[in-house]
Amino acid sequence: MKSGNGKGKKSKIAPSFSVVRSLNDLGEAETLDGYKIGREDKIFILKWGRFVVCAPYSEHFIYEDKSGKPNRWAHMCTCGSAAVIVGSKAYAKDASPTDTGELLVCLLHAQYGKHADGSG
Repeated sequence: MKSGNGKGKKSKIAPSFSVVRSLNDLGEAETLDGYKIGREDKIFILKWGRFVVCAPYSEHFIYEDKSGKPNRWAHMCTCGSAAVIVGSKAYAKDASPTDTGELLVCLLHAQYGKHADGSG
């Protein structure tokens, strides 16, 4: 695995994944490494200096992985997939347009119409 420094050096840190276990609450969950996470309507994107609205899924939610662990995606879906920011054409079938036209969505759901666990 190459590190993100662009120098071609091998990373000595194995990637870890932010696997989530449910606490029987669609608004809260806990990662397997003990971080409590909750459903948010929007997440602040530091590089952009503004909020981006999260997709309103019924069975899963988008969250920011604040663990600080290396080699992890910053934004995740509770199904286990990475979350990405897309424009309105990508989510037109799933949600109403936002003010900015952008939405944080589950990558797998955006590509295949289903979350990693097979739910819609």
